[in-house]
Amino acid sequence: MNRNSKGCDIKETPLDQIKNIFLSDHLLFSDMGFVAKDIRRGYAEIFSPYNSLFSDKLGAMHRGVLVTLADTACGLAVFSALGEFAPIATVDLRVDYANPLRKGQDLEARIHCSYLGSTAAHVNGEVTAIENGCPQQVVARVTGIFAVNTPGKSFSENYQENNA
Repeated sequence: MNRNSKGCDIKETPLDQIKNIFLSDHLLFSDMGFVAKDIRRGYAEIFSPYNSLFSDKLGAMHRGVLVTLADTACGLAVFSALGEFAPIATVDLRVDYANPLRKGQDLEARIHCSYLGSTAAHVNGEVTAIENGCPQQVVARVTGIFAVNTPGKSFSENYQENNA
C-alpha cells in the first residue's frame, strides 16, 4: 500500500499495479529506460529515452529497441484492457517502418487495444520519434494480435515467484 503526501494510505488500482510491476520492476524494461507516460483502460503510452548503448552504427536508436518498445506497449495495452495480469502471448506483431530514426532521438509508443475477446486481443498504434521533448514524426506503425487467457502462469505470478 502506498501513502499520499499527507501520510494516508492509498489503495493502488489494478492499472497502477500493472504500471508499477510491468515497467519499474522488470529488469529489461528498467535497463532500457522505459517509462509509462499514460495507461488507461485499453491504452498504453510508453517513452524510451535515447541511449547510445542501444544505437546503430549511425548513432540512431537500434530498431530492436523500437520493436521491444512496441511489443511492450502492446502487451501493456492488453493488460490494461483486461484490468489484470492474466496470461497473454504475442501471436503476431507487425511493425511497418515509416521514417528513418536520427541520432539522439527518443521514442514513444502509443498503442490502443481495439478488440478484446475471450481468446484474442487486437492492438494498433504508432511509434513516434521525439527530439527535445517534442514529437517529430511517426517512425513506425504497429498492429498485433495477442492470445489472452492462455494456459500457464500470469505475469504477476511469475513476478511474485522471482521476487520471493
